[in-house]
Amino acid sequence: MSVTERLAVPENAGAGWLRPALALAKGPRTLRAARALTVGLAVYEVGKKAYDKGRGRITYTVSVPAADEVYDAISDWLTDQVPARSRRALTIRTRRRASSYDDQPIEPEGSSRQTDPPDMRALYDGTVAQNVRIAGHRVSVKINQKSLGEGLTLSVNTHGDSWSRAMKSVEFTCYGERSRDAVLAFLTQLAAERLAGSEVRPRMWIATRWGEWRRVREVPLRSLDTVILPADQRERIVADLAGFLAAEGLYSRVGIPWHHGLLFHGPPGCGKTSLATALAGHFGLDVHLLPLSDLEADAHLMGLLANVDARSVLILEDIDVVHAATTRDDDRKGVTLSGLLNALDGIATPHGLVTVMTTNDLASLDPALVRPGRADLVEEFGPLDGDQAQRLGDLVTGSTNRYPLPALNGAHLTHAELLDAAKPHLDDPVAAHRALSARILRAPVGEDAR
Repeated sequence: MSVTERLAVPENAGAGWLRPALALAKGPRTLRAARALTVGLAVYEVGKKAYDKGRGRITYTVSVPAADEVYDAISDWLTDQVPARSRRALTIRTRRRASSYDDQPIEPEGSSRQTDPPDMRALYDGTVAQNVRIAGHRVSVKINQKSLGEGLTLSVNTHGDSWSRAMKSVEFTCYGERSRDAVLAFLTQLAAERLAGSEVRPRMWIATRWGEWRRVREVPLRSLDTVILPADQRERIVADLAGFLAAEGLYSRVGIPWHHGLLFHGPPGCGKTSLATALAGHFGLDVHLLPLSDLEADAHLMGLLANVDARSVLILEDIDVVHAATTRDDDRKGVTLSGLLNALDGIATPHGLVTVMTTNDLASLDPALVRPGRADLVEEFGPLDGDQAQRLGDLVTGSTNRYPLPALNGAHLTHAELLDAAKPHLDDPVAAHRALSARILRAPVGEDAR
């Protein structure tokens, strides 16, 4: 029997098999090699046991930012997990129930309306880690608050609650893959329970000059019925957008990028932006409001678009005041026409994006901006006609044709101007009717309306 055969390693054997093998080893060189191999295998065996033991102790982290819709549900759950004696840090969040116009009927004069009490919740807000059990796994949970830097503080008055929530997150520390998977499954179930049966409310985001989206919380829904437009115009726009949203598969089959552009033009105060937000609420689409004048370069615009979810509305208000939309001079600081065109109809355009551009001066826009593919539907919004004025009056007074308004007789009056007259009297139909009538009679007519 050769030395190699004598030292053949048995399957699944540890370092102990070398002891009888050493007794068979002949010669000093073979003996030294066998002893070195013994030490090596012993070290390997210890390391392997340590690795196998520590494999289940690898640390994983799962973070949920405070801006996420499921964050409050996690906070509610975490508050229940922490014993009352350990809740040394609580955050009180007070929230009134949002309602639409349909939920706010006008009360008779002299009556008092009973309002629902605000929804107040005490949420655990400690920065000390708490150990909890999720599907039998021990998990450490804590609230993280990012710092703006040494010597800097976060001013809620300056930046608002959205900034505060953007700087905060809840972090799960998991020990092992199974623990991590259990946390992910728990969060998935929690999100499903949180959103199941809830009303789809569009989220609104506003771009900052730093190239980030800031969430505007608790955006009230606006019904399409509150946007008073000429006969058939609103229905035509709604049908156009509904057809686009239903055609994703058709676009894909033909190889056409799935995005859509709406261009609303006309005098200010005629409902252009109001319709854009109402459309988003009607179809359950998130709203992104982008002030192009605040951006310093095309790269900022592309960076913002990269963070827009599919099936969202991008609103570009008063685009005629942005030099990129009216001139091909790309030497000025800011977004260029090329960058704007690529954003609306280029490789960076998000899937399913609905862009709504509003302008007071259609003729000033560059022709490349209003061609199909960038402006698929162009609609003009004008001053009120007699039918619109009466329907707007009916909306304010809450009664159809009960409070007839004077004829316009060519008076030039926008939606915003007529509504502004009724604002102080929204709780009094009679006073609102008087104010609306007086405003119509004072409206400029003919040459004076220009």
